[in-house]
Amino acid sequence: MSEIVWVIAPQTRCDLHFWSGINFSGEHREVQIHPAGGRQGDKIDGFPFQSVAVSGPVGTRVIFALSLQDDWEARPWRAVEIRKGLGYMAKTGMQAVRVPDLDWVEPPDARRSNPEFEVGFPEVKSMDERPEWTYGNGAGAPLKGRVVSIRVDRVERPAPKKK
Repeated sequence: MSEIVWVIAPQTRCDLHFWSGINFSGEHREVQIHPAGGRQGDKIDGFPFQSVAVSGPVGTRVIFALSLQDDWEARPWRAVEIRKGLGYMAKTGMQAVRVPDLDWVEPPDARRSNPEFEVGFPEVKSMDERPEWTYGNGAGAPLKGRVVSIRVDRVERPAPKKK
């Protein structure tokens, strides 16, 4: 795995925590995104992370993608959103969500994955669908240890209502 390409929308703030193993185990690295522009923290280029935690204002979305190409949405990716009332409060006072295993879905406040109840994240064709707090295009490929692009943006409108 080589350099991670970051695509960060203006006026975006969040903290990202990365672990080399599932269930927040192994080596830990942290990156802070600041609204005035800029990224600080640990270098994650070449770091094959398998679990993450994201904290930030409600409406923050982070997308982990396996492609740098223009048609990256057609390739494997997973989005994680900070939604009101979901997840937990981080020590910084920001809303946060946990992803104990990048390839499987657990509740947004889960501390561990449960291999007996592994389910994939909701599959969507577009980032605009947003059916849950996490969604994406698995396209049959694992994400763990293979992410090459991280996109951070804000989703200002409310998520679609469940039918």
